[in-house]
Amino acid sequence: MNPIVRSTVAGALAVLGTLGLSGATLAQFPSRPVTIIVPFAPGGGDILVREMVKPLSDRLGQPVVVETRGGAGGTVGSLFVANSEPDGYRILWHSSAAPMNQTLLKAPPVDMRRDLIPVTLAIEGLFALYATTTIPVTSLRELIDYARANPGKLNYGSSGNGGSMHMIMELVKSQAGVNIVHVPYNGGTPALAAAVANDVQVLSYDAGLAAPQVQAGKIRMLAVLSPARSERFPGVPPVAEALPGVAARYWWAFLAPKATPHPVI
Repeated sequence: MNPIVRSTVAGALAVLGTLGLSGATLAQFPSRPVTIIVPFAPGGGDILVREMVKPLSDRLGQPVVVETRGGAGGTVGSLFVANSEPDGYRILWHSSAAPMNQTLLKAPPVDMRRDLIPVTLAIEGLFALYATTTIPVTSLRELIDYARANPGKLNYGSSGNGGSMHMIMELVKSQAGVNIVHVPYNGGTPALAAAVANDVQVLSYDAGLAAPQVQAGKIRMLAVLSPARSERFPGVPPVAEALPGVAARYWWAFLAPKATPHPVI
């Protein structure tokens, strides 16, 4: 199992595995497959939740299906779940991008507090900053210097407007005083693919999920967004060494339609 998930799966199973605590409901739920909706493109957050599918299926006694419905920074999939029957058979797997999106829209299609109810926090993870090997930088400080010398000539990819990848890079840009052009994609995985293809030169992305591309020499990990050096990546400096005070983490959680009965969640 992916080490990012290993230490948190037990907690997620403990909560999700108690679906149907009351006697009558326990005998009836679940009586058919449970679907987990991931509101992003395949190859990102769905990888994390797919590692939970078998133990969850074993615990619930029914198949657990993962379905991706990407679009609009997670809004498409979130709205789909919010409008679903509140019966526990359709659950949302969302990230810390959810509350960010709420602050960017005057009238968001989905209000996370009004339309959904939390089931459990499952994973907390680490972001990192990356650059392609096609530009002459091996550290965040070098990237900042290069971007200042070449304003507007570098692009960075994100999972879409208002997502974590977008907001993190805007924070870095603001604190560094650089002009790097934002290119939104329909999910984090397409943005990572764009960096590998050199369609964009800079990226913020999950520190673990981009490891294969780093090991293959396609992109370089410049810095992690933890406040101090990470135990998982001790040789990689934190962003805060070049930009004091800049740090960010992300989380993934399960949510259900607002009216889902408590005995079910």
